[in-house]
Amino acid sequence: MNEEISVVMSVYNEKISEVSSAIESILNQSIKPKEFIIILDNPENMELRDYLIKKEDLNPSIKLLINKKNIGLAASLNRGIESSRYGLVARMDADDIAMTDRFKEELKIMQLEDADVVSTNCIYIDEMSKVVGRKQAIPTKNQDITKILPIGSSIIHPSVLIKKSVFDECGLYRDFYTAEDYDLWLRCISNNKKIASIDKPLLKYRIRTQSMTQSNYFLVFLTANYQRKLYKERTKNRDNQDSFSKESYEHYLRNAGYYSSVKKKSFSKKLDDFNQAVKSLKEKRFRSAAQSLCKSISSIDMVRYVTYFIRYQILVLGIRR
Repeated sequence: MNEEISVVMSVYNEKISEVSSAIESILNQSIKPKEFIIILDNPENMELRDYLIKKEDLNPSIKLLINKKNIGLAASLNRGIESSRYGLVARMDADDIAMTDRFKEELKIMQLEDADVVSTNCIYIDEMSKVVGRKQAIPTKNQDITKILPIGSSIIHPSVLIKKSVFDECGLYRDFYTAEDYDLWLRCISNNKKIASIDKPLLKYRIRTQSMTQSNYFLVFLTANYQRKLYKERTKNRDNQDSFSKESYEHYLRNAGYYSSVKKKSFSKKLDDFNQAVKSLKEKRFRSAAQSLCKSISSIDMVRYVTYFIRYQILVLGIRR
């Protein structure tokens, strides 16, 4: 199997110390990438710009692309993918850290499973790079991942190794405000691509205390619902096409109340109630869990959210057994 890898990483406004750790973790892989394409999506950040230019000068494998203006994550990744020269594309985020044998283990599984996409599990780190948690076990086999994906994703985007031919057949990232990777994985299974995962933490995934706002949570929820709608369309169409356009996406968000501050606050409050219910359940405080759950499911949006959450957990639990 060809082991020539192009790494694609977009940088926006991360700390230089974080970007440095991310870069070094890729350069120090036990199987070296052939090229490391870094896209700076914030050309006005001169400190980052100067740092990345110096890294490119010192490392022949680094290829720096500087956007003329901020174009967003999906478009930046697409630019990197289109400029890549090798048959395998590895994703990386500018504030994460890859374990030394990440590529080695992904290549092994890709060959063993004849997979088109391979992801891994992760551990969570905070802004100080301290380990703060571990992700639950994830499904590893294509049939299980394919079964779960229409409900929710177990794929950790910055851990992915993917054949470049997948983008040729399924298309590049589409123009969503968030969750652009979930849409890609759903398009992969629509095109019968094989996905495998490694239930081993081969990535340190950085969690930020204030990384998600009220509008972010609501946006992710609504975007995922829209992407599932597109997936269902493709399953019904012989040509495997869907009705995606930026206009239809905007129309969906508008009709779903995304631009209503009242709806955003209401969703955020009910999500807090639901998370409290899950926490109380884990602590075996069943009365408190029931009370919080009842408060959370007082809207159609949260009923749908909770339904998907429960279905996902049941499927994952069933696979573990």
